[in-house]
Amino acid sequence: MATTLNHDNSVTVVAYSLAEFAFELTDLGAKGYTASYENDKCPFGGISGSMFQAILVPRHGYYIDKEGNHVNVPNTSQETALKDDSNDVSGVGGTDVAETTNTAKTAVKRTPTKKTT
Repeated sequence: MATTLNHDNSVTVVAYSLAEFAFELTDLGAKGYTASYENDKCPFGGISGSMFQAILVPRHGYYIDKEGNHVNVPNTSQETALKDDSNDVSGVGGTDVAETTNTAKTAVKRTPTKKTT
């Protein structure tokens, strides 16, 4: 069994028996870590023999729980900027769709040619 502390304060657990894996998960759960259903952190095991692996994240950090809820979602500046800009868009004709200029392009007409064989 091996446990590794990752750069983002998560812990990688690798065990080669289900009993070791279960006890290590229980111990890390008591220390404030939890499993996440994020794609790169989702627990898996039993592939090609007896190997089990999980990446546990701190309970106060971002993770996805069993029901699919996003817990402790970080507030990024990009989300804040999008919320602030939402009132600047004005609709056309009561449709709440922003006005755009419609520039139509005409296609080049082709003339048919006779095929000679």
